[in-house]
Amino acid sequence: MPSLDVSPGIRFKNHITCYKATFMLSPKIILLFTLSVLNISVHSQNTPPPPAPPDTTKMKDTGFVVWKKYLEQNINPNTPANYGAPAGIYNVYVQFIIARDGTISDVKALTTFGYGMEAEVVRALKKWSPWGDKWKPADQTIRNTMNTYKKQPFTFIVPAIGFNISTKVPYVLFTGIDNEITVEVEKVKTRDVKLIMPEGTITPAGDGKYIVRVNKPGSVIIELYKKKKKKKRKIGAASFEVRDGKNI
Repeated sequence: MPSLDVSPGIRFKNHITCYKATFMLSPKIILLFTLSVLNISVHSQNTPPPPAPPDTTKMKDTGFVVWKKYLEQNINPNTPANYGAPAGIYNVYVQFIIARDGTISDVKALTTFGYGMEAEVVRALKKWSPWGDKWKPADQTIRNTMNTYKKQPFTFIVPAIGFNISTKVPYVLFTGIDNEITVEVEKVKTRDVKLIMPEGTITPAGDGKYIVRVNKPGSVIIELYKKKKKKKRKIGAASFEVRDGKNI
């Protein structure tokens, strides 16, 4: 049986500002990713364990630059919008193995958001090639002694189009407390907006504000409609991560 050793990873992140109360009139999808948040080395009990992980502050960035560029060029950030995903922030996690020669295998999605996101990331990772010697750690003992599990997050941000919906933490609600949200819809009066959420309750609080209560962690979708005399017209929808309110 192989044993598992956990070692620290290296993080990269693009920084953006996307929560101003403005209306998006056309889709502009953003993809973020963080590199190597979890490294798990695998070795046989019959062989000596690998050396201690190197000081990440001294690692060469050549391989990471190549990896980052590959992801930017091969993952379509518009995928969730193309599949009709509600506005929101989707943290997709994928696990895979990087072999000693830099090749990738055993790619597996750990989340199930759908809307083509997991499938798009898995597709791109399966096409990865180590590009010769460009992908290599500074400490060659790692390259020569182990395969490594990677848990890689990718964040797809789908903006709201024609409306703005804001919370204290963007696209996050908490269980067991009153979550105040503010809603603005382009060219629609506040009194003509109706919110629907299948799981939980939404109570109007005036001036475009609402109190939302949810019961269990996971995710919920809030749909926005314009009230009409005989029927309602859908404006859009937003997906929210629901976290345990006890951990606030």
